[in-house]
Amino acid sequence: MLFSTHEVGIFHGELLMKLLLNLQTEQFNPSMLARSSFELLSLNDDNARRKSSAGVECQDVIAPNNECCIKMKVKRGNMEEIIKKQEIEIKQQRDELMAKNTQLKHEYGLVSDMFDQQSKEIEKLKENLTALTKQQTEQCDKVCDGRISEITLLFYH
Repeated sequence: MLFSTHEVGIFHGELLMKLLLNLQTEQFNPSMLARSSFELLSLNDDNARRKSSAGVECQDVIAPNNECCIKMKVKRGNMEEIIKKQEIEIKQQRDELMAKNTQLKHEYGLVSDMFDQQSKEIEKLKENLTALTKQQTEQCDKVCDGRISEITLLFYH
């Protein structure tokens, strides 16, 4: 802002120089000279007013802007730090989930193999049970047939 007040002063100075050069090149009649000097005085007054008000405004504006910039930089730094921490935490969580997923796949493979083995054993046990039941039925039939023939022989003799 101080730079802009300096530029305003330069601008008015250049304008005054142009007016003075115009005065030199134009006719020097009293009315034109009076008007030009009046314009010169009003420009000087405007310039002085702008310089005095601009200096106060600049001081008032610069301090809050600097505070605001400092606060924004601090907040930006805090946000960047938070984002980095969150990225690290997300990466750790992802790595943990990937490790857990690998472990679960391995355990699933083991459980699946055990299930297949138990299914085969159950089928073998069913076959053995069916064979034993058939064998027992045949033995019972033989025993029963033998007893029946003994009883009938005893009974009919």
